[in-house]
Amino acid sequence: MKRWPFIFFGILITLPLFAPWIHNEMLSKLLYGTRTSLAFGLLLTILGSILGIIFGTLQGYFGGKTDILIGRLIEIWASMPSLFLILMIPAPTVTILISIMLFFNWLSLANTIRIEFLRARTLDYVIASQALGLHPIKIIIKHILPNAYIGVKSHFPFIFNLSLVQLASFNFLSNYKTLFQHPSLGDLLLQDKYFQTPWLTGSIIIVMTLTLSLLIFISEELNYYASSS
Repeated sequence: MKRWPFIFFGILITLPLFAPWIHNEMLSKLLYGTRTSLAFGLLLTILGSILGIIFGTLQGYFGGKTDILIGRLIEIWASMPSLFLILMIPAPTVTILISIMLFFNWLSLANTIRIEFLRARTLDYVIASQALGLHPIKIIIKHILPNAYIGVKSHFPFIFNLSLVQLASFNFLSNYKTLFQHPSLGDLLLQDKYFQTPWLTGSIIIVMTLTLSLLIFISEELNYYASSS
């Protein structure tokens, strides 16, 4: 009997999500919007991580002029407002949107990978591999990159959440019709702007917060099992 007040309170909170609004219920929109945003964010995170690893490897392993040149390019590119550049496009497609966001999502990861490679290339086993005449690609893939895994792991949740926030911001500020088959979280925020559904905005904020928290917990558990095995 003591559980009934909590059950009633939970039903009362989630009741607005089931209310019909423009011939659709809010809960189904929230579920489809979350699925669309997560798929977009996952694709953007994987591609951005690959770019970050490539440029960070070039900077950290070869150093010298290569490090200085790529570092200056990253500083110039990071100073540009990514969201404004996206909003300047008159009629963006999904491919163009991913391409532009991709050029900004790898910058922080590249710096982390660079630091890991600068530290690892002075270790004895890397110097011994170079003295034995191993190809740099083999040294990078077999000896240095596995040790730089912690940098990728720690940045993955934040790159993922940044992708979700960028997509939601673009959909909300651009006033474009959704680019996907189903609405994203940004499209739902735009709907709240016109139809005044504050419970939907609160639900979207909770979804983004829980997504970041769960990704951090999952990455920590994976790191724990990888270190213990």
